[in-house]
Amino acid sequence: MIEKEKQNINPGPDYVIPAEAILVVAGERQNIKRMKENLMNN
Repeated sequence: MIEKEKQNINPGPDYVIPAEAILVVAGERQNIKRMKENLMNN
């Protein structure tokens, strides 16, 4: 996750992702699709 002027690698489950953050995600296509659905619905 990259925010202005700092990076946070694997921030943990309690971290709130700010709207201006850039997510860099790697993994299997199926898992990335599931993560994207979760982010869009929550």
